[in-house]
Formats: sequence, C-alpha cells, structure tokens
Amino acid sequence: GAATLSSSNQQVLGHPPAKQRSNYEQGCFPGLRSFTSTVEHRAIFDVTYSRRDKETYDPRCTHVIPVASIRLRFDDDRNEKDVAFQVTPAHLDWLIDHLSALQKQIAEAERYIGRMK
Repeated sequence: GAATLSSSNQQVLGHPPAKQRSNYEQGCFPGLRSFTSTVEHRAIFDVTYSRRDKETYDPRCTHVIPVASIRLRFDDDRNEKDVAFQVTPAHLDWLIDHLSALQKQIAEAERYIGRMK
C-alpha cells in the first residue's frame, strides 16, 4: 500500500539550515573546488615523422583543430587533487548535455521533495 509520512519525516524532507546542508552536500567524497579550462590548437601535418627520414623530413601543416583542456580541482579536507583531461568539441557537447540532464534531475528531485511536505 501507499506509505504516509509522519510530521517528523516531513521535516526531514524539507530544507535544512545552510551549514547543515553544506556539510551533507559535501558528504564523504571530495568536493569540486575549482574549474579551469583552455582551448589549444593542434596542428595536423601531411607526413608523420620517421627517424629513418630525418634528413628528408619536410612536414607541412594541413589543418589546425581546437581541443579543450579542462582541469578540475577537488578538495577532500586533507589535500587537493587535480583531474586534468582534454575533450574535442563533440565530447564537450556530450559532457554539457549530460550535465544539463543532471541539472534537470536535481531540480525535479527538489520539486518532488517540496510536494511531499
């Protein structure tokens, strides 16, 4: 059958004081402290270098492509840890799409909790 919430359970589903919420949002995992990014251009050459061709090697740049480098810094109260990675424009779109979906899920979960009060 359907469960009903007691008044004490309803208080649990509400919004806690800011300090308490902050402590629980942090939880036991490292939290995101900062985010930095850059865009680099990578050159593509018409020939690949081979050591046996060192005397005649004469590359020509044929294209330049953008690549995003991203650094996330995490803080776990003991020390900071960095995660650095690079993404192509297509992978960046994919990452943004997933983060946007996650944002919608969090908003819906908050609305759901609000309806349960």
